[in-house]
Amino acid sequence: MHNHKTHHITEAKEEANIQIMLSRSYSLFFIFFVFGLIIDVLTRFRINTPGIENVGLILIIISSLLVYWAQSVNKRPKFLADGTRNFAYGPYAFSRHPTYLGIFILTLGAAFLMSSVSILVTSILAYAVSSFTVMEKEEKRHIKKYGEQYLRYKKQVRRVL
Repeated sequence: MHNHKTHHITEAKEEANIQIMLSRSYSLFFIFFVFGLIIDVLTRFRINTPGIENVGLILIIISSLLVYWAQSVNKRPKFLADGTRNFAYGPYAFSRHPTYLGIFILTLGAAFLMSSVSILVTSILAYAVSSFTVMEKEEKRHIKKYGEQYLRYKKQVRRVL
């Protein structure tokens, strides 16, 4: 009984650590977005492409659906016939990090909707920083937890698309 309780405490701590890591990553995108917004207000550099606002709106809708899909699938993991976890399920069959991809597309959509060069640049920077810090750390955690199974998935599915 004690072992079962310890296992649940360990799982709860791991889940809390994952939630903290995700909130930091989302905060990173938010901070970069606000920074881009401030630069935009000060500089007013514009994307001068007719209809870019419509593209932005479409990207915001698509990205919101992608984030929702990824979060929904992530709450209900699927397993293969041999009992191992199926990582390549839902949007995770196309991208190892569909939520981050969705947030990136969302910020790009906002940049296009606002015709803002500075938000476009800070969105790209936020994704790059997130990719080399948070996503990398998350993948190392999965390798440690799932081992060869996650390494196989990593070889099959690209980080982004």
